[in-house]
Amino acid sequence: MATPVFLYAGLGIENFLDGGFYVSVWATLMNWSSEERPGTDYSFLQCGESLANVLAGMSIAPLASVIGYSRTFLVAWIAGAFALLLVVTAARKLAGLCEDTEPFKQSFKHMRHS
Repeated sequence: MATPVFLYAGLGIENFLDGGFYVSVWATLMNWSSEERPGTDYSFLQCGESLANVLAGMSIAPLASVIGYSRTFLVAWIAGAFALLLVVTAARKLAGLCEDTEPFKQSFKHMRHS
């Protein structure tokens, strides 16, 4: 059985990695924001994340009551792995849009007109 020290260390590492991932994803999304309206684009992305969190939070309790807690945790892990795969795939496809990514140091305006 896991000791409390092992559990605290595991949770600490998991939270550290989760926090780093969260910051890096949002920094990338800020790079992809339009030069003309970066605040609007970023706010739209943040609202989308908040909406997804609300929908996920509202669906967990009914799901757990139907399939049980252990299966709900399994579904959450599978959904998280799928979401991570989507983010990694999207980040690779959109990497050229970041202004600090080589060799594409172009703005959105320049890319639209070329």
